[in-house]
Order: sequence, then C-alpha cells, then structure tokens
Amino acid sequence: MKKDILLIAKDSYDLSSINQDLSKKFNIQASLPKLELITTMLNNTIMDAILIDLSNLEEITYRYIDEVIDYASNKQIPIITIGSMEEYGLLNIDKMVLISEMLNQPMPLENILEALEKHLKMDDSTEVVVQKQENMYIRKHILLVDDAGIILRALKIMLSNDYDISIANSGKMALSSIKRNRPDAILLDYEMPIFDGKETLEKLRQNDETKDIPVFFLTGVANREKIRAVASLKPQGYLLKPLNQKIIIETLNQYFNRH
Repeated sequence: MKKDILLIAKDSYDLSSINQDLSKKFNIQASLPKLELITTMLNNTIMDAILIDLSNLEEITYRYIDEVIDYASNKQIPIITIGSMEEYGLLNIDKMVLISEMLNQPMPLENILEALEKHLKMDDSTEVVVQKQENMYIRKHILLVDDAGIILRALKIMLSNDYDISIANSGKMALSSIKRNRPDAILLDYEMPIFDGKETLEKLRQNDETKDIPVFFLTGVANREKIRAVASLKPQGYLLKPLNQKIIIETLNQYFNRH
C-alpha cells in the first residue's frame, strides 16, 4: 500500500514536477503554503509524512510552517524539508529540532525518495529491506551541540546527506537528548554559556552508559591551555571553526572506518 505524503510548495511548477515523480511511489497530496489548505488536508487524511519545499516562501509563511512542524511532532509524523542555507536561517531554532531531515537545495529526486523511505521505515518494501541487508550500511547518528543557531543549521545541512542528525543548543539539552537517543558520535562546542563543552564532556565520561561515546570538539578555540584542560577526558579530536564540510565528513568517516 502506498504511503500518504503531504507536499507543501509555493511554485506551481515545482508542485507539478515533484508531484509527478513522487506519485509513482507515494500517494501525494499537494498544497500551496496556505494554512487553511494545509489544515483541511491534515484534517481529512492521516499523513504518513510531510515534505516541505522552503523555496520562495514569504516570511509570514514561516509561521504556518511552525504550526505544521508542531502538528507533525505531536502526531509523530516525520517531516522533511528542502531549502537553502538562507531559507533555513528563517526557521525557528526550536522548531528546527523537530524536523526529521533537512535536505539542501538543489536536491536530486533520488535523495528525496531515500529520505522518505528511511523515515517512513518502509519495512513492507522488500526492495528497500533487501538493499539495506546487501549493503550492510546503517547510517550513523551524530549529535550536534552548539549554542549558536546558525552553526547548528549549517552543520545539519552539511551532514544530513551522510548521517542521521539530532541537535542540542546547550550542554543540558545534549545530556537529556542522549538519554532518549544515544548517538554514535558528538560534535561538541567548547565555548557555551553556563554549561560549557568541558563540563558536558565531564558528565559524559562520568556515566558508564555514555563514557565511550566519541566526542569531537567543534570550536574556534585554538588555545593550548584549554586543549590541555580536556586532554584527560580523551576527546576524539578537535574541529576548528569556521566550518569545513569536507574536513568534518572525512574526520567522522575515518573514525568510523577505524572502529
């Protein structure tokens, strides 16, 4: 049975072209980004996933998107967005945490299909299950921790194509997130107010259930004293800002290949 997907996009050409391609595999309900239309569709059909194209949306429309994200989160419906760095910059950071996957624009159709299949957990699709078994490939889960929303947005966009991503904007939120969903690795900002990276890593190392999680400090700090201060806590490495997508992905891939 085909899954029901709500597609929200502004441009009519994008709506028709994406709708036509995705309709081969899913039941697509397309809607312009108007709250009354979206609400009607959500009330009339139980959606399995929501796909939002953020391209060319007006600023006021983002308030509607906030409501859709809240609805999807409450109903435990996966929500996938497609947008540019500038468009993601307009999202509420608190709502961004609730998005299942953030795809970067332009995004090939096959990547959109892959994201939908992954988050829909299409176990009833023999083709998908067999492919995963043959490849023996399971995406690693990375937790990003930084108090700067723009850094979290940028990192999530950089890494979402290769890893499953969750985010936290404080050390306290990170520890809470880990209890719910243990990550395979953590990118941890050093400089954070109240509860900084060093304190967060100390908490992780003191707990038997989290002491072995690999942690990479993501920081603009190149201060030898601060690096020595956390050396005994054995972080797996340091990634200096400004962000470099190639270096970050290579560092993570090399670590996971070794382990």
